[in-house]
Amino acid sequence: MNLPTAVIWKKLTLIHANKGTMFETDLLNQLQMSRYVKSGDIDVCTHFANLVVIKEQLTEIGSPISDPSFTSYICTSMSLVTSFKSLFTALTTASHTSKKPTTSEELIWYLTEEANSKTIEDNINKQDEAMISAHTKSKGESNNLKRKAKAKDSCHCSNCNKDGHTDDQCFAEGGGMAGKAPKWWVKKNGGKSKGKGKGKSANAAEVSDDENFALLTCLTINSLDDNFINIALAVTSSHSHKAHAVSPSAGVIIDCGASSHFFLS
Repeated sequence: MNLPTAVIWKKLTLIHANKGTMFETDLLNQLQMSRYVKSGDIDVCTHFANLVVIKEQLTEIGSPISDPSFTSYICTSMSLVTSFKSLFTALTTASHTSKKPTTSEELIWYLTEEANSKTIEDNINKQDEAMISAHTKSKGESNNLKRKAKAKDSCHCSNCNKDGHTDDQCFAEGGGMAGKAPKWWVKKNGGKSKGKGKGKSANAAEVSDDENFALLTCLTINSLDDNFINIALAVTSSHSHKAHAVSPSAGVIIDCGASSHFFLS
């Protein structure tokens, strides 16, 4: 059987109305003790929605509260959030001046707008702090690099006679890092250690690295035929291809690139 809507609503009203005074007392206690906490589990909109639900339940059981009373409950529920005190002062002043009290609907709208504005402001402040922190860190790193570069420029190595490092940091022979050079340094310097070094070992290294040799050996197989000669030529310089290109019959070796020569007088 289909019942009219008015009949169904009347039955529901009677059900809620018969809950008695204990239910009414519990609702009023919830309304009085409700407090909004900024860092709590619910936001300000949900808080106000819960208060409105309690007010509507009181109306359903036949114990409605006046709008000024509900406005007072709303103000009390926001007492733990000190950031809204200036808004409450402004609303009270405006109400006193206009001789018109602020309704609960208006108060909820003002408080919601204030909460949203503060949320946006907090987010902007956090972004600004992050940007300032990142800029400060970047500036500090840049200053450190400048200080390091300046300190590096002021260094001079007496081992290789170059700027930018000290003797104990030098990869060249005689330096503190001799034999520990990275691959890029060895490749750049052709595998040679050009430090002036210390003592006899450094001098020996200079001779072996900087001097090149050419060795020519002639062997006559037939003494009656001077043109039939076996010749062996060894050249350690990069000019060896020029030396080998010369014909043996020329009797000379041109531009062998050697700094020392061995020959039989």
